[in-house]
Amino acid sequence: MLVDLATRLASIPLIAAMVVAIITAQWENIASLNDLFATIECLYAVLLIGLVIYGAGKLSFDFLIARRLDPADPLLPRHAPPNTHVRV
Repeated sequence: MLVDLATRLASIPLIAAMVVAIITAQWENIASLNDLFATIECLYAVLLIGLVIYGAGKLSFDFLIARRLDPADPLLPRHAPPNTHVRV
């Protein structure tokens, strides 16, 4: 994730690491869901799940590579051509 390549794939093992960290290091401190959601490991896991679902975004290398590989993909936004028609 340092160079922002394969962000979705790189996030999955990190989520697993956060789950292991919660189970091994924080389990004694968790008495309720509020305690679970108050841990920093849970916050990291939730943020990583967001990266898995939505990806790194338009400023990522993943996005630029996908745009180069498939220029006809309608899901990847393009710059619209300038409007040359002038209505009076």
